[in-house]
Amino acid sequence: MTHEFKRISETNPSIFKVLRPDLGLRSWSDFTQEERELIWRHLQWFFFDPTIKYGYTGSFGSTDDQYTFVGNERRRRELSLRIMHSVQLLNAKFKYLSPARAFLASQTLLNACSDFYKIFTSFRDNIGLELISCYIEAIFTFYEGDIELATENFNEFADVFNETLSHFGLEYTLTKNGFLPKVDNIIFEEIYYPVMESLASIKWKPVNELFTESFAEYRRKTPEGYSTCLTKTISTLQAFLQILVENKIGDGDLAELLKKARKNGLIPEDIFTTDILNIFKSHLMHQRRLKSDAHPAEADATASDARLAIHIVLVFINHCMVL
Repeated sequence: MTHEFKRISETNPSIFKVLRPDLGLRSWSDFTQEERELIWRHLQWFFFDPTIKYGYTGSFGSTDDQYTFVGNERRRRELSLRIMHSVQLLNAKFKYLSPARAFLASQTLLNACSDFYKIFTSFRDNIGLELISCYIEAIFTFYEGDIELATENFNEFADVFNETLSHFGLEYTLTKNGFLPKVDNIIFEEIYYPVMESLASIKWKPVNELFTESFAEYRRKTPEGYSTCLTKTISTLQAFLQILVENKIGDGDLAELLKKARKNGLIPEDIFTTDILNIFKSHLMHQRRLKSDAHPAEADATASDARLAIHIVLVFINHCMVL
């Protein structure tokens, strides 16, 4: 019989709280440089050793000063390309800021690594998360044509990233659709993941794209971003119903589409659906008139407004998908 030894942190909650304090939800900007450096060390397998090696023979056969990557030759080369692609893409997307200045001046692996580490650990705004987004894009670019292998590599990174950042209280969860506002794990496991998996097919591509744009607007963390998020979330619902009812987007407003969907048995006819439809009418449509950017806004949208809209639409689509 196997002896099940329990660590003291498992039997004493007060000790666990000291060892792993609840830091609440925090933005990337809330992290200190020391915390970002600590996060880097936990993720170093996917990046590189930030201590420069002099006269090192790197992945490209160079004997110049280099940073070292972990793994076999193929993995080291792949990681090198991910880093170079990330900073190159970041500069291309934000030319005025040009965060990777050394790489902009001379496109070497040494400069790419130097800029990548500096941006990750030293920049106080959310450019660090944008850098990670570019890194994810590099993974899918490297495995273009093999979505299964790309997804496997993404999941490998995302699992470690999300688990590590949960200890530091990052307010987002990394998914294939980008960084999403952190919500209860049950919502992610039972609603978000099933919905996004269902919307991954070609049929639902317009819906998927609108939802992804909605999440991106939410991450701007500005009244304008929340207002646009509200608009795009409601447009996501409208596009979902248009495809469900008409098999194409572009025709029908929400009220008419909901009526047709119920009449044709395309959405569940139960108390839950009735309650959700009442929420649409009493809350979402009111918020759209009052705070979205679809009309001249009478008030600024808040994070709570946008988040509630996202959750309502997620729950509704999930309910319809399991019909």
